[in-house]
Amino acid sequence: MNTLDFKEYMRKGGIGLLNMAQEAWKKNMDEKEKEAYSQGIYKGIENTIAILLEEKIDEIRIVELLNKHWEVDADQAIMLIQSKKIEDTVTLVKQHLKLKGYTDEKISEFVKNNGVRAKIRNSPKLLELKQNPQKLINELKK
Repeated sequence: MNTLDFKEYMRKGGIGLLNMAQEAWKKNMDEKEKEAYSQGIYKGIENTIAILLEEKIDEIRIVELLNKHWEVDADQAIMLIQSKKIEDTVTLVKQHLKLKGYTDEKISEFVKNNGVRAKIRNSPKLLELKQNPQKLINELKK
């Protein structure tokens, strides 16, 4: 192979490498775009649930609306509604503890040591205590 042949080989190989790099970059961007799109859809569904729960819309109706407007099946809708209600209740507990002077570290300890999420998930009656955060906290301590 002479110098001219080698230069031609490198030129073609360089273009091949460039094409491979461009394809890899495009694939990566496509994946990032898909992920961003999925996150946007999920956030939209989450916000829809939050608004409907805040407006005290019946959960059966929320399931119907999620299916109609977001194409979420009933099982997934029920899971998302429950998850939102649990997280809202945990947030309320954290906010109440913060107002009582707890540090972020102490709040995290309280949530972890008292199994707050699990207790709320396994005992729907705790969700009903959202109107009285101190009573909810007392129940969570048990």
